[in-house]
Amino acid sequence: MILIGRKHPLIQGLADNIKFEEVLEVSTINNGKKGKYFTNELIDGKKYFFHSEIPLFNPNRDIEYHFNIEDQMTMYRFYNNGNQNKSVLKNCFENDYLQYILESNKCKKIVCHVEKMAKAFPVLLNSDIIKNKTIFKRIGINKKNIDFNKKDKKFRILFTNSYHDWCNSFYLRGGHLLLTCFSILEQKYPNLELVIRSSLPEEIKKNINSPNIKVYENRLSDVELHSLYEQSNLVVLLAARIHTHSLCQAFSYGIPAITSNGWAFDEYIENQVNGFIVEGFNDISYHDNEIGINENYQNIGNMQKEVYQYIIEQTCYYIEHLINNEDYYMTLRKNTKNISDTLYSTENWNDWVN
Repeated sequence: MILIGRKHPLIQGLADNIKFEEVLEVSTINNGKKGKYFTNELIDGKKYFFHSEIPLFNPNRDIEYHFNIEDQMTMYRFYNNGNQNKSVLKNCFENDYLQYILESNKCKKIVCHVEKMAKAFPVLLNSDIIKNKTIFKRIGINKKNIDFNKKDKKFRILFTNSYHDWCNSFYLRGGHLLLTCFSILEQKYPNLELVIRSSLPEEIKKNINSPNIKVYENRLSDVELHSLYEQSNLVVLLAARIHTHSLCQAFSYGIPAITSNGWAFDEYIENQVNGFIVEGFNDISYHDNEIGINENYQNIGNMQKEVYQYIIEQTCYYIEHLINNEDYYMTLRKNTKNISDTLYSTENWNDWVN
């Protein structure tokens, strides 16, 4: 682990406007993997825009930089999601330079995708300056033209991995739970199909033998991914915590979602309106008003038998309910598309800079 102090070029670069490429050359964060967690876009040909997630964004505004976060762990380079500790974060050495970066007058906004995070982050860093810069804004996605009259004999469930496509994230996003549900339901519904766009752990890969499961382990082009979404009926994301981009991408196609009740899903899923929330993930991720998200990823692989069974039963029930009630399903789809086009539109997302 390399400790970064206030005079480290990463900090000075953000605060004193060193060119982004120069910062990447000297940054050795995350075990030396340079640039993995930052992307940049040129603004007005001279200024840089930094963010640490991957939302669709059109930064044609005269700003110097802002940070765009889903949860506080995005900002911490030496503490991983899933095993953070409240006392450690409150006394973390990184808090000093985070405060230094975020209080700089070159940092214009700290934009949170989750409202409860926008309230907790300034508390964690104990800063009124950061509080005044922090806003909540739902992620924005480009609108899609969808033909709801297009029919297909198949009912397709889509599962996708995170942008980094780490194979073990298949578990963190609840892929193993979905496979159990699918193995139960495909016996009853021969038109049911599961499409997986994810790299897979070897132990999962060797046990998939159903002709009704299609797996895409390689990254797809935008055209291929668009086609995948167009042909899908439902997204199931029984994840340890929210993944806003995955959800909003599905919503833009009018695809409802079945999710866990992990951290912050309740801010994006309105039960029985644009999807369903499955109970049972309370000890995996939850909110803490003093730090934000609190997680224990170990628990997703060590569920009590009763909890595991309860999750499977709920998920199967919701999937069956949508298969067997076409009118209700179509209402859900139209609700989802309408919510996406209003709350999660690119225009709405860009509003915050005005």
